[in-house]
Amino acid sequence: MRLRRIPVGLRILTHTPGRLAVSLAGVGLAIVLMFSQAGFRHGVLDSQAGLIQRLNGDLFILGRQKSQMYVDELFPSRRLHQARICPGVHAVFPLYIEIQRPVWRNPSDGSMRVIRVLAFDPDDPVFDMPDVQVHSAALKRPDTVLFDRQARDYFGRPQTGTVTELSQHKVNVVGTFRLGTDFLSDGNLIMSSRNFAKFFPIAPGHAASHLPGVAVGVVQVAKDTDVHAVRQNLSRSLPADVKVLTKQELVNMEIRYWEENTAIVLIFTLGTVVGFFIGIVICYQILYSNVSHYLPQFATLKAMGFTSRYLVGIVMQQSIFLAGLAFLPALAAAQGLFWIVGGLTGLLMLLTPWRIAFILVLAVAMCAVSGIIAVRRVMHTDPAEVFK
Repeated sequence: MRLRRIPVGLRILTHTPGRLAVSLAGVGLAIVLMFSQAGFRHGVLDSQAGLIQRLNGDLFILGRQKSQMYVDELFPSRRLHQARICPGVHAVFPLYIEIQRPVWRNPSDGSMRVIRVLAFDPDDPVFDMPDVQVHSAALKRPDTVLFDRQARDYFGRPQTGTVTELSQHKVNVVGTFRLGTDFLSDGNLIMSSRNFAKFFPIAPGHAASHLPGVAVGVVQVAKDTDVHAVRQNLSRSLPADVKVLTKQELVNMEIRYWEENTAIVLIFTLGTVVGFFIGIVICYQILYSNVSHYLPQFATLKAMGFTSRYLVGIVMQQSIFLAGLAFLPALAAAQGLFWIVGGLTGLLMLLTPWRIAFILVLAVAMCAVSGIIAVRRVMHTDPAEVFK
């Protein structure tokens, strides 16, 4: 059986392993730079939607003016009672959020920092997080919380049984969960709604058992019921002071807010573009050096009658093989970088198939553009000039 011939472009690249290793390192560096910039962009935006993704609901009721999860736009709990009688609704649960008043004492050094508190009825399956469900019974006890083990280090590293203070109240850590940080929150606590009312009363003089307005209503739709149809029914049935969104709509709302009101997208998109052009320069230098090194061979082929199209194809082969050979090591390096950064910052640094494919396309385009620029040296080669 006759083996297929190895493409000439690949044979040129592999002829000198040392030169190939340096070339792959240069191209891989540019690819890792593009991965990192795109990863930070998606990491920040994904982290903003991290809490939403972990809510165990199909639909969500929000205050009409709420544009993102940090907006303190509450609505009365009676809206949840009205939603429960809507056809197609299986269950509705309240979620309470406090972001300004909770002050956590680091149990190690005594430092005080603001932390986000999420509260719910432990009997309600509000969170789609096994760590929370396991400790739901313990949360029913007075003055108990779950601590986010992905919180920043300056909150300390409390474990089950740690006793410290939250807003000048003694609190007992009965477990941990994993959520992570986002653009405004460096850590999270989860407690029962009963403890929430005790720790954060509406105002001085109010009963400790009186809960404030609801931040998010988590709606579970009945089995085999169309979510969008239930959403339309709820939107028609509930007063105009609230709105009803699907989970994807809520995620999109959160991401859109940060895209439109911060420079996150611009900064990291610009970083990706810079990485792309740096890669073009690096790859061009590599290809131009290879072409110059093998210029006598190219001139010989040209003198033998090989067309310019054939010679251009050899250079373009080198550019595509450079992208392909450098991509896998760069992908592994980017994954390692994401693990490190995610562990240090708590950001959701994820490499999804679509994001990997996007960077692969950029890498191939980067090397192809470099090849198109470098190939001019071959096109203008005169064999008589090379061998005189």
